[in-house]
Amino acid sequence: MLKFFKKLCEQKEKACEEAVSELNLPLEEKKVSSSISENMVFCRQLFSGMDIIRYRTITAKGGQNLRFFLVFCDGMVNTKTINDNIICPLTAC
Repeated sequence: MLKFFKKLCEQKEKACEEAVSELNLPLEEKKVSSSISENMVFCRQLFSGMDIIRYRTITAKGGQNLRFFLVFCDGMVNTKTINDNIICPLTAC
């Protein structure tokens, strides 16, 4: 009986690994682009249909023409911490 469960577990693990490998195929050739717009489009496509993913586009204030793009999971991070420790320093609040 133990051999049966061990074999069943191994089969499920193998099937899971194959499924993950199949999901990763489109990502293997993808590199981070120097274009923030391309990266934003890619992230939105990658996580489309996931309602917990949040996106923030930030433009630095001052003479610099810098844009930033944040992607995070709602509920896994503290929004106040993101605002206070990431967004405000970038925008010089």
